[in-house]
Amino acid sequence: MDTTQPTTPDLTTDALRRYLKAAVAHPMDQVTDFHLKMGVRIGQMHSGLPSERLALRKKLIDEELAELFLELEDAESLGLNWQHIYKEFVDLLYVTYGLAVELGMNKGLINMAFQAVHDSNLSKLGLDGRPVLNPDGKITKGPNYAPPDLSFIRA
Repeated sequence: MDTTQPTTPDLTTDALRRYLKAAVAHPMDQVTDFHLKMGVRIGQMHSGLPSERLALRKKLIDEELAELFLELEDAESLGLNWQHIYKEFVDLLYVTYGLAVELGMNKGLINMAFQAVHDSNLSKLGLDGRPVLNPDGKITKGPNYAPPDLSFIRA
């Protein structure tokens, strides 16, 4: 299986425009724009989600996750197709951000929460400064683990 990472995109004039636009756009803004144009629900700040919308969001995320893994499993026999892998990965992000839009989540708070979870994940190192792994290879909480501080998020 070819595991080479794709390089920087071949930036034709049109591709350069798209690349630069993507570099400054926040995915949540783009998905909110999609919701507006398609008439899909946009939640108010930290709103709940009706059960039928929650069921649909779960179904969409499950479908996109399955499609990503199907693409990765196909890569075992067919070789990696980075265009397909990126497409399926972004589809998963897209429907996940769609859930955030429907819940009325704030993109700034998402960014801050991501940083807090990242910092917490980095605290999972063992006393020797190396990751603590379980038998499956999952990184687990070491003795210096600190849970993420999300106290800045208010109901």
